[in-house]
Amino acid sequence: MNVFLIKIKNELKQLSRSMLFILISRFSVSFAKFMVFPFLAVYLNHHTELSIVQIGFLIGLSPLASTIFGLVGGLIVDKIGPRYIFMTSLFVNAIFLPGYVLFNNFYMLCLVAIVSGISWNLYNTSSQTLISYTTTEERLPIVFSYSYWAFNLGGSIGPLTGVLLASLDIEIVTFIIFSLILIILSSLTPVFIRKQVSTLEETQEKRKRQTSITAMITRNISFIRMHKVLLFLTLSYFFIFFIESQFESSLVQHIELTEGNGIETIGIMMTIGTVLVLTLQPFAGHVINKFSKNTGLLVGGSLYSSGPILFLFASLSPWFWYAGMVILTLGELVIGPKIQTLIVELSDENKRGTYFSIVGIGGNLAYFLGPITGSFLISNSSITLLLSTMVFVGFFGTFLLVGVSKHKESHTRITENMEHTYSR
Repeated sequence: MNVFLIKIKNELKQLSRSMLFILISRFSVSFAKFMVFPFLAVYLNHHTELSIVQIGFLIGLSPLASTIFGLVGGLIVDKIGPRYIFMTSLFVNAIFLPGYVLFNNFYMLCLVAIVSGISWNLYNTSSQTLISYTTTEERLPIVFSYSYWAFNLGGSIGPLTGVLLASLDIEIVTFIIFSLILIILSSLTPVFIRKQVSTLEETQEKRKRQTSITAMITRNISFIRMHKVLLFLTLSYFFIFFIESQFESSLVQHIELTEGNGIETIGIMMTIGTVLVLTLQPFAGHVINKFSKNTGLLVGGSLYSSGPILFLFASLSPWFWYAGMVILTLGELVIGPKIQTLIVELSDENKRGTYFSIVGIGGNLAYFLGPITGSFLISNSSITLLLSTMVFVGFFGTFLLVGVSKHKESHTRITENMEHTYSR
């Protein structure tokens, strides 16, 4: 054990100052986000006159905005530079998110959700691009594992803080904390992320040219159509994240309506999941690398998709919610870093922002359609149909991921043939 911990410590020492700041940012943003968003549906249900379907639409509208903007978001990151986009996206989110507290009008809340969705798209794309640019290719799997660990560390503390503040009837404080954290990180970005990406951004500056938004969207659509492997990876992202999208909307509302403790139950579930990740991720990052990519994707995706099966028995005991979360998290430990590494392996060095943005469209679309579909199903049918759907789409997404991994070499040949077409 001591030898393993020393190895982890030596690994961390090899990280640059920029990489350490990115990891700290991943933790801080995750903490702030999980403190607010898992309970946003319940907050809106208690403090507005919106219906369940309207709340589901509102929760899903932000990912929809991310999905649509994803057609140009990656190109914007590649052209302007991930450092500047990272800083700006954090600041914009900090300014707009308190709008959920300030406004009661449905259309104003929709505006807040749209701007927030665009900002999250740019943040996710730029942060992952920064990681790939500040890390050597052979160290990418372990660094993405650290990033995943930092994200879940924030995710374990955030829900507990949100539950505590909600129990004290001071939910508004969570929005203030959220904004302060993001403003501080945005202000510190120019200080800590500077030298390591300056050469890259100077190269990007030389390659800039005036391009209309329409042309950028058209180019990305063509890019997706001609890169069939990238298209399948985007679809698999949708199916995988459809499961996760239910926690912040449909499941929390269902538990709140049927058991009266939606915030507490979802908070405990998310804390269980993230504590498991915190405990096992440092070990899992090294163990997973000993297995083939296809095996890791298949085992991880199967566990992840099997979690909702135990949710079906939650009417017998609430412990089935927690047991299902354990199974789901074990799968997430494996499949999460594997997917991010696969994206980097598929991408061209100068277009990684584009790849992350396009693949992210699948996840954002899941977060749009997921809450709407889930809210509709629990309002007009039963939770059984929703949970069965989650299991089915999860396994389907897993098989797509394995197929993408097997055809990676074919994608490389397509990329070489596309190089001149895309650069025109």
